[in-house]
Amino acid sequence: MHTDKTITRSMLVDSGRLLAYDDGWLCWRGRDQRDSTIRLDSKVSVMMGVKNHIGEPWRMVIGDERGKISIFSIPTLELIDSFSTDGSPIRSLCIAGDSCERILAGTESGGVFHLGVRVPGRSMRLFEMESAVTSLHRSGEKIHLMTGWSRHVKDWRGENLSESVGRRRRGLAALSV
Repeated sequence: MHTDKTITRSMLVDSGRLLAYDDGWLCWRGRDQRDSTIRLDSKVSVMMGVKNHIGEPWRMVIGDERGKISIFSIPTLELIDSFSTDGSPIRSLCIAGDSCERILAGTESGGVFHLGVRVPGRSMRLFEMESAVTSLHRSGEKIHLMTGWSRHVKDWRGENLSESVGRRRRGLAALSV
């Protein structure tokens, strides 16, 4: 790999680090294992690590600039599964169940998608926001999300569940890497 590449996303865990470069390369650099490298079709826009039942990094969920979500094993970067959305860049990810078998994804165009092997069609648009979904979090049947500085609490159909929608006055919004 050339040294003139720019790291656009990174994630550090006890067993190593995952680096995403501006030209689509994804590199795992393990502390006790050899490195793994893979070339993706598009630039990484967001990364989310998933731990196994004993708390060790197990899977890496990657969203890209073309609206694709890919799940890779750690440390080998073997492709486990992939899903497609509407083609808009992925801006946020969260786990929708107990493992990475079900995922929620937010796109730059405002789409909120439910993805997984047990989801009808493997990818289902839940609802649409007016701007980019920059942060997602599931709590029971509630979906907490951010669009810029505005916070929203929705159900799985996109209905508002809270009157606390509005602008945050202090601090920064939660950011995905």
